[in-house]
This record gives sequence, structure tokens and C-alpha cells, in this order.
Amino acid sequence: MGSGPLAVTCSLITVVFILLPIAWYRRGCLKALMEVPASSTWWLTGASRRRMWGILVFRGATFIMMLVIQIVQFAYRGVGVLRFLTVWTYILMTVTFALGFGLSLEGWFLHSSSEQLPPMNPKESETLANSSRMDFKLGTFNRKTPNVSPKQRVVQPLDDAAEPTPVHARHLVYIVMSQMGLSMALFIDVVYWGLLRPHPQGHSTWFQHAINGLSMIIEFTINDVPLSYSSAAFSLMYLYLYSVFTWIMVDGFGAYSYPYFLMETDTWAALLWYPMCLVLLTLTHFGIVPVMLYTRRKCRPEPEGAQADDMPVSASARAGTAPPVVTAA
Repeated sequence: MGSGPLAVTCSLITVVFILLPIAWYRRGCLKALMEVPASSTWWLTGASRRRMWGILVFRGATFIMMLVIQIVQFAYRGVGVLRFLTVWTYILMTVTFALGFGLSLEGWFLHSSSEQLPPMNPKESETLANSSRMDFKLGTFNRKTPNVSPKQRVVQPLDDAAEPTPVHARHLVYIVMSQMGLSMALFIDVVYWGLLRPHPQGHSTWFQHAINGLSMIIEFTINDVPLSYSSAAFSLMYLYLYSVFTWIMVDGFGAYSYPYFLMETDTWAALLWYPMCLVLLTLTHFGIVPVMLYTRRKCRPEPEGAQADDMPVSASARAGTAPPVVTAA
């Protein structure tokens, strides 16, 4: 095993991933992420309670299915499967759907006693409807997002409706994990098994990889979880952490051999494979963001007459004494 290629590869990749979060922060991506409404993690803009119920059921069923499959895999093949990036991603997505299911339950029960949908105050409405600057930073390009659905009306705001629903750590964690899961699943499915290893072996290769990709595509199609180009940094960091773990286990402890030929560090070809994988992962993420946003628009066309200007406005709102609040009719 060549120590030279290993040392150079690890050093260069580590320097890149030290600078990556610094650049991500300095570009204002964290501030933009903090502006995302917390309700976007469990509520669909303008959706009925039936749609909210559908998201909750999908997340819960997917979590249970993925958990059972992972338990069965551990039972039959042991914990040695943890050396594979597919299993890492599968566990990541299992935890993601568990958290998403919890957020859906939170949103459902917080508002189950009221006939209206989750309260959408003026600031949240403005964030969702007129967020060109934030959308540009997040890479959503959703500048034509309608203000409200035709089932909504503008009414006099309540006294406590001036402050937006604060985004908490659990919401940010879910947004980050879901975006990581989407790009990582497609990277493994399309890039590795589709381009680099087009002849996979075993049923688990097809079954588990298919669940990884399809579940995340459906998740981002049926809800309003933010999608951003800048979150490619999270997927790259995730891949880096997996690489560090593998370096330690293989070259440090000699626990097993490299699970992928792309990761072997005994030749100088590693200086080609590692950067190539990082570039391909970035391109995968940059490619899926506009595709998923287009799919969202096609799967959820806005009904005609959904603009806020066509909605009835209360007398106080017309007089300018109070900002309008969007609620369910």
C-alpha cells in the first residue's frame, strides 16, 4: 500500500473541506436558510388538511418500511455492511423520514383543534410569495410562486400574528438531511451503478438503491421542503466524512478492504478518482434541483384565480391599519 498517494490525497481533500463550510457561510447561505419558514417542513402551501394527512402517512409508512429493511439487512449480513456508502445513505434517509414524520405529527396536532390550516402570518406569506432574493440564494428559482390558493382569504390579523413561526434546530436538521439524502441517493444510483458499475450484483443492489432514490423524489415532489444549490456543500461534507471513516478503518485499523475501487489509495490514480467523484456529486445535486422544482410545478399546478389581489380584504386591511394574514377559508 503506497503511503504517498494516501497522504497526498487525504491532505488535499481535507484542505478543500476545511475551506468549503467557510465559503458556504461567507456567501450568506446560513442566513438564507434561517429565513425559511418552519412550516415548510410539514406543510404544503395552500394545501388542504387531506394533503397534510397524505404527507404524514407517506413519511410514516416510508420510515417503517426502511427501518424494517435495515433491521433485516443487519440480521442477515451483520454490521459489516456499514462499510458501504449505500447503507450510510439508507440509514441517513431512515432517520430523515423519522424526523419528517415527527414534524408532520407536530404540525398536524398543533392545528388539529382548528379548522384553519397552519397560521401563515404576513412575514411568512411574504417569505414564501415574494422571496426572489432568498430564492436566488437558495437556488429555488421559484419567483412566480402564487401568494395563496383560491381556498384561502385575507382577514384581519390576530394580535399575536406579527411574528413568523421561528425555525428551530429540528427544522433545519430535517431540511439539511433531506437535501443530502436526495443528492446522495441519486449520486449512488445514477453515477456509480449507472455509469461506473453498470452490472451490479445481488437483489439488494437493485431494491435498496431503488428505495433510496424513489422515496426522496416522492418526498420532494409532494411537499414544500426547500431545495437549494448551496446545499450541495452538505452532500460533499457527508461524502468527506464517509471517506475519512473508511480511511481510518482500512488504512488505520486494517478492518477491511476498500468497498469501492474508486476509494483505493495505493496508487496515484486516487488523485483522479476522488476529485472526479466530488465533481460528479456536485453536478448531480445541481442537476436534480431544477428538475425537482419543475416536477413540483407540474404536479401541483396552481388553480386559476389564486392571486392575492383577487381575494376579499377586510376593511381594516384596505385602510392600511393592519397587514393582511392568509388563513384558510
